[in-house]
Amino acid sequence: MSTAELMIRRTIDDDKMSEFTEDMHDSTDLKVTHEMEVCELGEAGIPMHERRGRRFKSYGTGRIDQLMWHKGDDKTTCSCLNCKQSDSPSKQWMEVFVMTAKHVVYNDEEAKNTCCKLFYNNERSAEIVLNGISVDYEDKEKDRCLFKCATCDPDLMKRLDTSMKHFEIIWKKAYNKYKSLDVKRKLICIVSHPHGHFKMVSIGHALKTVKKGKVWFQYVYSTPTCPGSSGAATFVVGHTENFFYQHIHSHSNNNLNYSGLAW
Repeated sequence: MSTAELMIRRTIDDDKMSEFTEDMHDSTDLKVTHEMEVCELGEAGIPMHERRGRRFKSYGTGRIDQLMWHKGDDKTTCSCLNCKQSDSPSKQWMEVFVMTAKHVVYNDEEAKNTCCKLFYNNERSAEIVLNGISVDYEDKEKDRCLFKCATCDPDLMKRLDTSMKHFEIIWKKAYNKYKSLDVKRKLICIVSHPHGHFKMVSIGHALKTVKKGKVWFQYVYSTPTCPGSSGAATFVVGHTENFFYQHIHSHSNNNLNYSGLAW
């Protein structure tokens, strides 16, 4: 699919949905890039294992899943790159947890070689980058990875906090409006960075769900994606008001798109 297909699609004549789509463009997504050299083959099936011994970049998308404030009332200090190299690291800082696909950021080594570009909305966007530190949680079967970054920039901390709170509000409004739709009528919205470029919002529909086990399932959907969309949150409008456990875009096959597993 071409990048042009990833322009905002207003698939229904609904002012509130249009407003929601515009709010999605301001969501707390980010471009995930990691540059690394694969020196060892690792376990069978590890992503990029065929590039062993070569240095390369790969691109994906992620979403800020949670923020953890440290306001100087504990003994921890900031673990961002600047503070790690400083004799007086900041005591007022924020841990930023990023959710993406496991095949985008596979392990601690890849997390440490990962940088996240925030608020990359167009060619003129300011360069705001967080560096990965370590993997906090991962699940190969569900194709999910939560990794940690850090910042002590007061303006950025405030901006992230405000954005998260705003999105929680509009997400609950969208849930209440569209929760009555059956699965095949539900809209699926993906905010991603196709080919590592600036943010695009695409909208399609759920086609079916595939159940795996007692509670886990994946969505199959028509929402357009491109390379670089992997790891983006698959926002199923009206499925749940729980913002913190969305499905993650995993892969495409035969012109269909598939999420990872969630509930």
